[in-house]
Amino acid sequence: MEPTKIELEIMAAAKQLFLEKGFAATSTTDIARKAGCNQALIHYYYRTKENLFEKIYLAEVNNTLSIISTILDEPIEGLSIEEIIDRLIDTYFLMLRDNPKVPFFLVQELIINSERRESMRQLFILNPLRQEAYEKYKRLVYHLHEMGKITDIDPFNLLISVISLVATTFLSLPLYADLLQRTLAEQETYLSERKQEIKCMLISRLRP
Repeated sequence: MEPTKIELEIMAAAKQLFLEKGFAATSTTDIARKAGCNQALIHYYYRTKENLFEKIYLAEVNNTLSIISTILDEPIEGLSIEEIIDRLIDTYFLMLRDNPKVPFFLVQELIINSERRESMRQLFILNPLRQEAYEKYKRLVYHLHEMGKITDIDPFNLLISVISLVATTFLSLPLYADLLQRTLAEQETYLSERKQEIKCMLISRLRP
């Protein structure tokens, strides 16, 4: 069943507050105030703040996996490895540009909260959409190797390299912006340059 308007408003308010303040520092009172409703409605729809977080996380995960799965379904015949890397990294960067605080929030939650690691394992690692997308990704890597477009590489190690390189760029952005007092234009240049550097590193590693 599709969520109601007030459910969507509560989720949007909670997501913004979680990213800004962190899960622990955000109260249901804060969420209700930002969503323009009372706490009773939050309790009615979600029972607990933890359940609300998991609803938001699962929705974000499924949306991301759907985007990735669509990209992986696109034909690659006739494309160079440079064009394939462009497509994948551009998509990943675009997702994080829309949600630049997500990497820091997830890292923080996973490090300080052992219970969060287990809930995320259930929601992400055991997620059927994640399993389907990862199988498509592995087939793509093996297929590219069979075609002679990339060197022999473990798909999981390659995935970790991509995730860490891109996520670290966005984790470092607040430090780059605040400590060095960079303008928005300079931040955009930083992201653009980092994206190109990441592409070059991956292409160098993958080229046969």
